[in-house]
Amino acid sequence: MVRETSLRATAREVQVGSTTRIEHTSSAKAQREVETTRYGNARSSAQYSSSARSDYSHLNRKFENERVETGRLALGRLARADPFLEPEKDFLFLARFDGINPSREEEQPVALLSIAGYFQPSALLVQ
Repeated sequence: MVRETSLRATAREVQVGSTTRIEHTSSAKAQREVETTRYGNARSSAQYSSSARSDYSHLNRKFENERVETGRLALGRLARADPFLEPEKDFLFLARFDGINPSREEEQPVALLSIAGYFQPSALLVQ
């Protein structure tokens, strides 16, 4: 019994080079006081503050293969027993599709395969 997986390209952004950072801060404060005899006292104050920050960096997109289980099952048949075919390991199978297992129609269908050969995947292909 084998579980089908597929490879799909996953994009991610990678920073290239250094980051440029620009920061700017300014502030001002003003205060005024006026006294008059006819209209009373008057006071006024104002404050202004500003801050800015900018970060710049150069990003490149990088694509990697990501292994994803499709959830589909298959029952593979070998011509003869093979001691090197180990369970719970990743293999690439060259197989012929022989149909669907009729005894499991009420559950998830299981494909029937005739396995012609299998190979251990290269690390560069899977990762």
